[in-house]
Amino acid sequence: MELRNLPSVKKHKDLTDRAWQSIKPVIIEALEWHKAQRLERKRNHSREVHQLRLAMLRVHMTYRMPIVPPCPDLFVMQPFKDMIDAPISANINFTVAHIVAAVVEWQCAKDAQLMRLVAQHCPHVDVNTRDALFLATTVFRCEKYGLLFNYPEVLTHTCPSDELDTGSKIPWWPSCRRLVFDVNFYQYARDRIESYRLNPDLMTRNEARRYELDLRVLYHVSRVNDWC
Repeated sequence: MELRNLPSVKKHKDLTDRAWQSIKPVIIEALEWHKAQRLERKRNHSREVHQLRLAMLRVHMTYRMPIVPPCPDLFVMQPFKDMIDAPISANINFTVAHIVAAVVEWQCAKDAQLMRLVAQHCPHVDVNTRDALFLATTVFRCEKYGLLFNYPEVLTHTCPSDELDTGSKIPWWPSCRRLVFDVNFYQYARDRIESYRLNPDLMTRNEARRYELDLRVLYHVSRVNDWC
């Protein structure tokens, strides 16, 4: 609301000192509100500019690294969060070194989360290693869309319909609340591998490919047949 439209201001009479003292708090409150709104718009614009620059650098990095954190994860990670929140006039310089360092920290944290998901259903696995992530029996499922993911492709999964205030996709970092260890696939894969008289606790996906066992495809076909 414009100041001249405030009820305490929009009066057809001269402004006296006494009247000014009575409306002064209202005027100050209105000015402070407008100032806060203007600064918030400026901060949002600054964040959008910095986020766009970081997103462009991320696209460039995808040609050099197999796994790069999705933008929603980058936006909430340090040092990027502080850099994004900096004023637009600040001399912010996102570098490849920033991305590389972030990938190492990010992937270690993600791997630990995934291993905890596996351990919930496979108590025998060693959560201090990543070995179980490469097994042919290990697949993760997005509960929202039912999609299956192997490691490491699962690292870059985001649910596209959930949005932050910025309009960005919400990452599953750090709670893994949308991804689960697919127990049904795990049991199916174990049975299938054992039918070849092989050890499902040791067989990796690469080894399964050598036996021409595309377990995700076979599992999908088996589920379709069950539904028919």
